[in-house]
Amino acid sequence: MDKIAIAGKCVTENLGIEKIVKNTVSNPNIRYMIICGKVSMGHFVDNAIVSLIENGVDSEGRILGAKGGIPVVKNLTNEEIERFREQIIPINMAGETDVSKIMEKVDELFENNLGPFEGQAVISQQIEKIDASLTPIEFESDERGYFTIQVNLENKEIIVEHHELNGNITKIITGKSAAGIYHTIIKQDLISKFAHAAYIGKELEKAELALNENLEYEQDKDLILLIKRIESLEEKLNDIINRIESMDTDPYDSSKIDLNPRLKSRKDLLLNRLKFAQSEMTRGFVRIIPDSKYDISQSSSKNVRSFEKKTVSEEVIKRQVVEEKMLA
Repeated sequence: MDKIAIAGKCVTENLGIEKIVKNTVSNPNIRYMIICGKVSMGHFVDNAIVSLIENGVDSEGRILGAKGGIPVVKNLTNEEIERFREQIIPINMAGETDVSKIMEKVDELFENNLGPFEGQAVISQQIEKIDASLTPIEFESDERGYFTIQVNLENKEIIVEHHELNGNITKIITGKSAAGIYHTIIKQDLISKFAHAAYIGKELEKAELALNENLEYEQDKDLILLIKRIESLEEKLNDIINRIESMDTDPYDSSKIDLNPRLKSRKDLLLNRLKFAQSEMTRGFVRIIPDSKYDISQSSSKNVRSFEKKTVSEEVIKRQVVEEKMLA
């Protein structure tokens, strides 16, 4: 990898190519570009890059000869485009995913190094960056009214009521997706302020998550994923593994230990629990209402709280021998 200046993916024939160009022209030492890997369906990125180098763009920034639906590079200057076209030689290996073949080409090009491109690096104009702030904007009522949102888990639907400022309900919108409801709100011309629209979008996304995950939803309240921790099961499992490892018998050969029916039943029950835990941990969490024996794990996310994804090694499941003294 020390022979490669930049490596990354590009999935669009507009914004993606713009980023490639800006990064490339800032380093005169980059002379070749290998286009490889899986092709992004419908975007023809390889064709757009080659067309940009060979043909350039028209007055509107459209790449001449490119096949993609929107091969337009609006955020590149003429200087950046012309420098890219002069500096870079494209090597089109689109669709090639064999790393060894790609590295063979890298080695070949490295041996035929053209040397740095003559001229200074082209530094792109700096775009203003603004840090997001949690400082709330001053509240201002929407003259077109307000909304109340509910989730009906029994009927599997989100219910949104539109109220006039005096409290009268004018419309009831129901649906199963946030997008479907907020598109309907916009089409019905029921909202007029950006802040109000942003708030409704946030609440509808919470409502949709609650609907899909069978959770209780209350407008303006944090949405909490209630989960049962499996740490106690993991601790028991690790203890069993440690004891098995200290045994003189082969832990992988169950024929060397004679388990009575009671212990065999307990062993099988434990294994079933472990397999269930493994499958659920792999998915990220267990969607079970916790009882008093378990804690609710909460992350720092304000609106959605879950717990860090954990995985269980397959080796755990392979160790299937439980000796009587361990279960007693």
